[in-house]
Amino acid sequence: MRALLDTSILISLLDPAEATPDLSGFTEFMISSLSLSEMHMGVAAVASDPVKKAMREVELARTRATFGAGIPYDDRCALAFGVVVEEAVRAGASYRKNVVDRMIAATAMVHGLTLVTRNTADFKRLGRLVQVEER
Repeated sequence: MRALLDTSILISLLDPAEATPDLSGFTEFMISSLSLSEMHMGVAAVASDPVKKAMREVELARTRATFGAGIPYDDRCALAFGVVVEEAVRAGASYRKNVVDRMIAATAMVHGLTLVTRNTADFKRLGRLVQVEER
């Protein structure tokens, strides 16, 4: 089974204080360019602290070295995103919440990947569209 690792999983893999997620049962792991963008945002958030910034840059480089390039968010993903947002709204969610999470879910949907996350609440209204597993 092939997995798209959500940003929450990537961060937990880097944090020695967190329990390492059990990723058994998957044969291939991929990441989204959107998760890399979120990690770049984490670097920018600590830009005024050179030590923290350097640490986050190293974590980002390790993530890229481990998983390679992220799956691009392309036009097919953008079309799927519309379907994902409609499903969330139909289930009672705001169309404005969890935008990047929904973009990641759309990427998983387009590529037929199981979305692996630590935050299933971010994806709870999308079960009919994309398989989500909490690890």
